[in-house]
Amino acid sequence: MKEEWDNHFESSWKNFEELFKNNFPNMQPMSGASDVGSIEQYIKNTMDSVFKNGFAQGNGFSNVGPGLRSDVMDTLHHVIAKVYIPEGVDPYQLMVFVNNQSIKLGGFPDQQKHVVKLPFPVVPRNSKAVFKDGILQVRMKKLAMEDQYHEVNVDFI
Repeated sequence: MKEEWDNHFESSWKNFEELFKNNFPNMQPMSGASDVGSIEQYIKNTMDSVFKNGFAQGNGFSNVGPGLRSDVMDTLHHVIAKVYIPEGVDPYQLMVFVNNQSIKLGGFPDQQKHVVKLPFPVVPRNSKAVFKDGILQVRMKKLAMEDQYHEVNVDFI
């Protein structure tokens, strides 16, 4: 029974390696399933790459644009975005626009608009923004599930 299991595992592992050999660029061929050091190194390299390049938008650290970083968090009823404004930007010139899926920031010296995508739909009219110590914080109420549908009148002809 054990020999049958070992053969099955070895065959499955070889199939796995063959299938994914080009999909894991940092992974080197392994001498066996017990080579924990190479697995640890692969995970470390992958995590280093993720933290060096920033996360895709969602919860957590994200690059918004050149020189801008943001951190988007959600609570039970709110989405909170913190945008780290670089030195040299006049906070009194900042313009903040919110729609139900993103925040658009303007008023930068380069005249560019920067967009922060939100992980949940929000109610734009209830948004509040504060600036303190180089951080712009925008707090937005989440759109309740029952608010996502709007009644449509039916015309009878």
